[in-house]
Amino acid sequence: MKTVEDIIAAASSLSPAERLQLVEAIWDSLLESPNTIPAPDWHRQVLDERRKSPAEMLDWEEVKARLRKRAGEG
Repeated sequence: MKTVEDIIAAASSLSPAERLQLVEAIWDSLLESPNTIPAPDWHRQVLDERRKSPAEMLDWEEVKARLRKRAGEG
């Protein structure tokens, strides 16, 4: 079995597009078992705080509108 270092060395010879494809494949493989990925306590604390005040959250359309407006101000 190859080590992580071997895999990284092999990946360095790939084109940027191929490396991106590799990253996506690795990410997708992690999503197959999300409960096995440990989350730090501070992640849970942030999520708990955000759940307390959902009214402060913006929907995606509002975020995009604000970003477009900001880009136009530049």
